[in-house]
Amino acid sequence: MLSSRPHAMSSPALDRLAPALDLLRANAEAADRAGDLPAGNIEALRKAGAFAWSRARSLKGDELLAAEKAAAWEAIGAADLSTAWIFSNYDSFIWELSFGSCFDPFPELERVLLEEEPVCGTVAMVPGSVIDGGVIVVSGRFPFATGSSLARWMRSNVVVPGPAPELPPADPASRSHVRSVMIDLARPEVRTERTWDGMGLRATQTDTVVVEGLRLPLSYSRLSAYDSIRMDPRLAVPSPYYREPGWAIANARIGASLAGAAGAAFEFAHQQTLGRTNLTGAPAARFPAVRACIADAFLELVTARALQGGLAAASDERVRTATAWTPGAEAAIWASGAASAQAVLRAVDQLALAVGGTGTSRSLPFERHVRDIRTGAVHLGINPNLVRDRVAAHLFPDFAKP
Repeated sequence: MLSSRPHAMSSPALDRLAPALDLLRANAEAADRAGDLPAGNIEALRKAGAFAWSRARSLKGDELLAAEKAAAWEAIGAADLSTAWIFSNYDSFIWELSFGSCFDPFPELERVLLEEEPVCGTVAMVPGSVIDGGVIVVSGRFPFATGSSLARWMRSNVVVPGPAPELPPADPASRSHVRSVMIDLARPEVRTERTWDGMGLRATQTDTVVVEGLRLPLSYSRLSAYDSIRMDPRLAVPSPYYREPGWAIANARIGASLAGAAGAAFEFAHQQTLGRTNLTGAPAARFPAVRACIADAFLELVTARALQGGLAAASDERVRTATAWTPGAEAAIWASGAASAQAVLRAVDQLALAVGGTGTSRSLPFERHVRDIRTGAVHLGINPNLVRDRVAAHLFPDFAKP
């Protein structure tokens, strides 16, 4: 029988996930209604070893390859996309901080990673902080800090006036610079405002962290140039695992999670059409149009999964052969991620037509899957309106120059 679930593969990571997935599924509906994720969901992932997936081997991590991680992210997304979204944020900074540990690590970084304290963050570049001698005074509103209520630390970017201490004063960008800071969320100068009220992913706690006059040693900040460091041939990255661009790994996590949630929606819709009858008592699956919708959705899911699989295979090959990524590979990564998300959205549209009005009841999981998927698919890394510009810049480089 055809299945929408990922191709069967056995791995220690997937095997350890099984108990956590049961808990995530059991908590999903209540978490969505409450707008809060139980701390037990993240603890279950920790017990399953998920905090080690992207951690450096030098820090007792797994450096799990992309194909195996994609299958794991798809499984988590199928169980509960809100949990996948929060842990994707945590995993992103586990990966980034592990990479940073290869060079000039933050104080306490090794302990934070080894003790698996959740680190959330936001990509926003927030003004309002200043350097005062050997201290950075952090102030500002940090939006979209997914999972901040369950995290202990936040890694974010701040815009600081004046030249960076690490660069010559005559540097062209000396009027201001961007720094990456590590903020202890338990400090009294830090609070979280509940600002997230999205249509979907309601339990992700994508709220705003407010920091007011937090004084930190300058050592708790770094010049925010991880991408530049990674591409600088003068610096030898100890592991090919960290030569992959972080944004590409983040997009892969999101894409696989969305495909997992769409797979769960498919399973529900397929079974619902087999068991549901219309007003005349005829089985819904008896109607060719309903069967066609389910078949079209299946084809779209196969497409999304194939695109994600191709990205993972290419990434793993680069890691195994220590091959650098190229501008062409960058364009392909952006394009494949957006195309995968669009295939997932088309699948959801077909499934909604198949289940009809009765299938969208709030008492059933299908409408939560649809809301979560639609909310997740507008993410900047896979949003086609944003990705199109990046791909066009690669195809027409002379016209993309300012």
